[in-house]
Amino acid sequence: MAVGTPSRVKLFMNGNSLMASNANHTVANARYISHTLYANLLALNYDVALFDYSLGSQTQSQINTKMYDQINSKTCGANDIVVIWEITNELGINQTITAQQAFDVQKAYVDYISQFTQKYIVCTCAARDFSTDLVTLMPKIDSVNTMTRAGYPNPINLCDVAANTNFDTKAKASISPPYDPDKLHLIQAGCDLIIGLLQPKIEYFLNN
Repeated sequence: MAVGTPSRVKLFMNGNSLMASNANHTVANARYISHTLYANLLALNYDVALFDYSLGSQTQSQINTKMYDQINSKTCGANDIVVIWEITNELGINQTITAQQAFDVQKAYVDYISQFTQKYIVCTCAARDFSTDLVTLMPKIDSVNTMTRAGYPNPINLCDVAANTNFDTKAKASISPPYDPDKLHLIQAGCDLIIGLLQPKIEYFLNN
């Protein structure tokens, strides 16, 4: 290892308000999911550093623009881990975007970070039934999830949130817990489910 090269693995977490809020979706940028994962990993004696760039109302397109300046050959090495869980805003905010366009934006990000690390985790999109959602939104989410599964067939790179029975259909978004009553965000029971899905993936990369 070169002099001055840190041994600590960096964990990059990228997402929107689903990842950025606190356990009960009442405090913006409290980041319950990523901070709990970080604490869990430290308790297991993993030498990790957390870089969280999850913000409410952020789209994948915005992540791409901003993270191109943050993840590069100087900041991200082959042992570092990148988690992306965003696609819901790319579809829900820009409601004219197609499923293919949304997937392509996501893939552009993964293609970019793949220059620096193959240790990335792409999450599928949880079902939702938010009050402003168009009737066409869930079919597009389902299509993007299908594309994501096909695009990242290696199970080590895929965290299939949408395959979990708590998050797989629009009707599930009306169940609280794990969903917040807004039928989009999650309260602690839902956040803990996401942590349970992500942590084994992250630990796999930390051990291999």
